[in-house]
Amino acid sequence: MQWADGFVVVYDVSARDTFTAARETLRRLHRLRSPFIVPVALLANKVDLDHRRSVRKNNLLYIKNR
Repeated sequence: MQWADGFVVVYDVSARDTFTAARETLRRLHRLRSPFIVPVALLANKVDLDHRRSVRKNNLLYIKNR
């Protein structure tokens, strides 16, 4: 993560551990790239599998507000 024009972090809504890893990756990016502003996109994969969802939308609000 030494150089990039931006980052895309993807997690699987049906696998909680991928969300936890994505959250940690976002924290690490913030820590390593500060004070530079680098665009970061957080993408949810498998959102069509609502019946298997283990990451709820309110978890995203937690990340957004941090």
